Amino acid sequence: MAKQLKLDDCKVGECSTQRAPSQIWTKIWKANVPNKIKVFAWRAGELLKRQLASFARAKRRQFYMLCGVVGLHKMSRQGVLHLVEEVLAKRTAEEIDLFWVTCWQIWHQRNTVSRGGVLHHPSRLNQRAMDYLREYHDARDHLVVTGTSPNEVTQAWQPPPCLLYKLNFDGGDSLGYGAVIRNDKGEVMVAVSAKGGAVSDSEEVEALACRKALEVTVDTSFMDLIIEGDNAAVMKIVAQFQQESYSRIGLIYEDIWCLLAGFNSVRVSCVRRSANNVAHVLAKHARLVENEIVWMEEDPPPAVEALYLDAILS
Repeated sequence: MAKQLKLDDCKVGECSTQRAPSQIWTKIWKANVPNKIKVFAWRAGELLKRQLASFARAKRRQFYMLCGVVGLHKMSRQGVLHLVEEVLAKRTAEEIDLFWVTCWQIWHQRNTVSRGGVLHHPSRLNQRAMDYLREYHDARDHLVVTGTSPNEVTQAWQPPPCLLYKLNFDGGDSLGYGAVIRNDKGEVMVAVSAKGGAVSDSEEVEALACRKALEVTVDTSFMDLIIEGDNAAVMKIVAQFQQESYSRIGLIYEDIWCLLAGFNSVRVSCVRRSANNVAHVLAKHARLVENEIVWMEEDPPPAVEALYLDAILS
């Protein structure tokens, strides 16, 4: 494949190494491969971008990557980026799918061997990748998928304006809470997945999730905030900013209003579940934690795919 790309490059001319990263991520997302391979490709690209950013401080450093795919033993960071751009620009959709599956197979084999697993002979790599892709396509062809209603409206998460932060929270069915704070670039500032206690209904679990999210926000000093949740009843009450409440869970709402009073600026809005998916995933993940997990300025692993989808759609 590397030799063919080189020949194509001579015919077409210089490849645009300045191609917008969003175009690359869009092509990755549209690939007809399992989601875990899309996430692998995206995270590999993000790692490569960070390495390229520091390349000026270490111009002579090189690293091994994709050697089994292209038949090369040593490639510069810029060389790998150029290879990916060339594959996406000049190969067919089927060849691009096979490229990503092959890359994932190499990475997966490395992890398997490092954990004491069996090393498969490299000569079988391409055949195993093709078999894997064929099985995936066959499985998809036999799936029965229920289509969405024509009247159903989806909503994408949108980043906040500059200098503001957006807090999304959700209460899970497993009595857990999830929350994430992101900046105007969509970068995660704080994320939390925490277990909850016994509750009587969905309103109570959502109100408790809101209070927990605000406590984390205060602790981490993000004081200019847009708050989004997907329970219309709870968000309507939270937005009232009253001093006291006579509802069954009035004490929880009073705690929320007390916390809100300490912020510099606050906006509250209700969104659809599709725009609150990262918080929802973190709330579902709470069933797997003992107490709570907090991630600071890093993408929480349970929500990587949901974050990627938000980045594509926003």
